[in-house]
Amino acid sequence: MADVDRSIYVLKVLEELGINIPVCGMVKDDNHRTRGLYFNNVELPIDTRSEGFKLITRIQDEAHRFAIEYHRSLRSKAQVKSSLDDIPGIGPRKAQGSYEEFQVHRGDKAGFSGGALQSA
Repeated sequence: MADVDRSIYVLKVLEELGINIPVCGMVKDDNHRTRGLYFNNVELPIDTRSEGFKLITRIQDEAHRFAIEYHRSLRSKAQVKSSLDDIPGIGPRKAQGSYEEFQVHRGDKAGFSGGALQSA
């Protein structure tokens, strides 16, 4: 979804919810640096030395940090996925018990191939 489309979507959702708050977007230059704000269909330039610009930069940095941490957590969860996670009726406790019983570390699929699990 393009940034403009996302902005239009957010405005529609706010309107549907009856929330009337001012919403603006950040205008970036070719080097992906913020150069101004977009509000009510008008681009507003910002003095890059102003306190307002510093605040916007801090908010932007925090949003990026949050997004990066979120995506890292998704990758982390994907890396410890086991074939047991996809079996209906086997929850985290039962899976952990199986790992301990067969002395397999989460993510080590080799321990579950072969006869050990089949004979259980």
